[in-house]
Amino acid sequence: MFSSRRLAPLCAALFILAGCGGGSDPATPGNPGTPPTPSTPAPGAQMSALSGSAQHATVSWTGGNAGTAWRLERRREDGGDYALVAEVDSGAGLWLDGGLSADTGYSYRLSRTDGSVLATATARTGTEAVLTTAAPTAVGAGIPLRFTPTTSSLRLADGSLQLDLPAGSLSQAGTATLQPVTNPLPDGVGPGLSLSLPERPARTLTLSMRYGADEDVDEVLQDRIALQQADGSWWLLPLAAHDEGQRLLQVSLPPGLWVEEQPAASAQMARAAATTVRGVKGQFVRVKAHKLLPASASVRVLGSQRFVPVSIYVVRQGQGCEAQAAEEFCLPTPVLRDVQVPVLNTKAGFQRQWTLEGSTTPAATLGTLATEPQAGMVYTAPALVPATNPLTLRFSSINNSNGRRLALSAKIRVTEDAWVGKLEAFVGDLGAGHKYNLDTRWTLDAALSTATRRVYHPTGNAEHLYTVVDPVCQHTVTPTHIPLAQAQATGQLIVDESTSPARYKLDLATLWNSTMTVSCPTGSTSAPTKAGHVWTAEGVVTQGRIAGSDNGLGERSWALGRPQ
Repeated sequence: MFSSRRLAPLCAALFILAGCGGGSDPATPGNPGTPPTPSTPAPGAQMSALSGSAQHATVSWTGGNAGTAWRLERRREDGGDYALVAEVDSGAGLWLDGGLSADTGYSYRLSRTDGSVLATATARTGTEAVLTTAAPTAVGAGIPLRFTPTTSSLRLADGSLQLDLPAGSLSQAGTATLQPVTNPLPDGVGPGLSLSLPERPARTLTLSMRYGADEDVDEVLQDRIALQQADGSWWLLPLAAHDEGQRLLQVSLPPGLWVEEQPAASAQMARAAATTVRGVKGQFVRVKAHKLLPASASVRVLGSQRFVPVSIYVVRQGQGCEAQAAEEFCLPTPVLRDVQVPVLNTKAGFQRQWTLEGSTTPAATLGTLATEPQAGMVYTAPALVPATNPLTLRFSSINNSNGRRLALSAKIRVTEDAWVGKLEAFVGDLGAGHKYNLDTRWTLDAALSTATRRVYHPTGNAEHLYTVVDPVCQHTVTPTHIPLAQAQATGQLIVDESTSPARYKLDLATLWNSTMTVSCPTGSTSAPTKAGHVWTAEGVVTQGRIAGSDNGLGERSWALGRPQ
């Protein structure tokens, strides 16, 4: 049994909900030369037209029966006669209309073949552009699936795909071709598929696809299936059913969804094609229709990151669709260019919740959550890297009227806030001098730091080298290496992130006891001395690095970056 859970991945397509149609509008005269039409629509049919974008509209209707032909006609509201859009199967209930003008009103009507008007509707296109891409490209070899007019279903041997064919769907024997293809959508998930038929089916087909056993069901159900039209636009399709036990996704494919194959190139071939039935195909890809932005993030201790749940489409709701959630739809919906619609934190009729590692009030050792006023959540990391890392952040929404659930998740990896790198200095002249090399790690002092003013203290090791021009005697200092913890090292690094770019101030003074030894052919001598140096600098953090040099107290340089 299929559950009522909304579907998502691999190859799902369209489920027409009864009642998505709108009310009827007054009829208008027909084309010259067509049979006269009554002034009011006949009872029993309803239709609705919804603008999908600047160039598209979705026309849906109820009241028809599979196998009965109706005429779908259209005209501009600023004048002109009705023109035939297509002869449609009245039981299909859907037509995607393209090639329209932006910000323009259109009237649609359905009529019987005798010219009697059944229903009318109007729509006005918008100004939003749809996302278009080149057609997906083939990957590997196609898989032939043979059928006859009496074939009730086509399926792959492993059961991963099944296409159910109602009686009368196809008029003659032939071969369908299933071809794996690339996924050209920016939010695409995995490869897609192209399904070719030698003729446009006369009935609504049902496609069932299996998703992977290793896929998280909640994540799968947030995806949608996009279908490409002839103009390169992509349409998200409502999903029919989901069988979690069999991992099957089921969708309905009305005749109007199929795209005709490209016409023959030569005139001779075109004449030949005119006398034959032209093939059709549907190209389907899985797309991340709902997601958390970002889907994953690295957050430094005490750092913050905002997460926002978004949809990649805008819902166009009509009569019969009002019961749907804000992130659901009951008609095909175009993927609009550059559209990311935030899902609000609160909405009447819905239970919406944020959790971190399954808790709405996570332990302080994991971090804190702060709900944004409209949409989104700000996560703030704790002062120390938690034992559980990465963390799972979840956003869930339950529709109280139908129980449908939207569940999105993101991964958060908490990282240590530190800087690592070298400080160098040379004090002396061409004859003799002291060279200091410090390998340092600057660790955050959480007690002294805020979200925008971060204070770091140094650890590491210092190297002290002494060079002198003396061809007779050798000069050495000890210790050559010393941990900063054993030296008198004071100072701090302050990074001010309240500005853009961030600014830094570096102060470090080192001092330790050392011994200078001079060894000559006539003997050697040693004497205590002091070693160490002072670095002071400030500037701008550039491309994630703190670096510079000066000659204020000798030749000094510093170069720090984030640990890898």
